[in-house]
Amino acid sequence: EALSLLPGRARTTYEGKFTPDPCITGLFHCVLCGKTVSNRWHHFSAHFPGEHRCLHCTAVYARVDKLKAHLRNVHSIEITRYSRGHHFELA
Repeated sequence: EALSLLPGRARTTYEGKFTPDPCITGLFHCVLCGKTVSNRWHHFSAHFPGEHRCLHCTAVYARVDKLKAHLRNVHSIEITRYSRGHHFELA
């Protein structure tokens, strides 16, 4: 699901940035920094942060999941779908 939030080109780039850990299932090595991670999408966001802006205040987040949590917790807005920019789909 998290990969579906990335545009097609970024999704392809994301796939090439990690190699599976040969010893531990579910862990991956980042080819950019060598760190071993379980959540590739979160780690990918650390190297290539986005700019997801709240349309209701001045908050800006590097990750879309953090923006969704902000909208839910601060503005009581649930969204099911998000496109960078001005496109929200309310739940």
